[in-house]
Amino acid sequence: NNLGSVLIDMRRFAEACVVLRGALNLQPQYVKARRNLVLALRESGRLDEAFAHGKKVLEQDPTDVQMMIILANGALMLHRLDEYVTHCEKWAASEPHNHWALESVGIAYLDQGQIEAAVKAFDQALAIAPNSPAAHYCRGMAYFFLGDFRRGWIDYEWRWQIKEFVTQNFPQPLWNGEDLRGKTILVRAEQGLGDSLQFIRYLKPLRDRGC
Repeated sequence: NNLGSVLIDMRRFAEACVVLRGALNLQPQYVKARRNLVLALRESGRLDEAFAHGKKVLEQDPTDVQMMIILANGALMLHRLDEYVTHCEKWAASEPHNHWALESVGIAYLDQGQIEAAVKAFDQALAIAPNSPAAHYCRGMAYFFLGDFRRGWIDYEWRWQIKEFVTQNFPQPLWNGEDLRGKTILVRAEQGLGDSLQFIRYLKPLRDRGC
């Protein structure tokens, strides 16, 4: 197992897999070796094998939070949404005061179309971390699905605090709905082409306001 760990640190994952399988052949219940094998297999791109061994790790040690997270991510990458939800729920149950765990549960529910359950999970996350941009943003998306646009847009504004959303800093203030008559407003594409095409229809009513 120690050699396997060293090989993983050296990013020699194929060799690590061979060594760790050998350790498990000698001692099948060696949970540390199996945990390392999961990491080596995952980094080798052998996700199905990594997932199978990860489930065995949790059978041996049901309190292994790191493995719950690995399995949740693995299930998502393998498009096993039911198992993704299950492992996110296990993580949140093990760490009920971890807002990241609750946000992951919310995202899992959102992916499965369980929108009201997702909102509840994001509410719980925000009770712990009121300024979590991810929880606000994801809850905003959930509100949109429910048709609650008023609350949805409020939460959606938190996206600007998420690093994946690149902003352009302009010296002019953002428009907040005030009178535009005689003024100029800059309208720019924010995200994907589909969103741009969908929302460009609002340029005419914007111009009708006199800008």
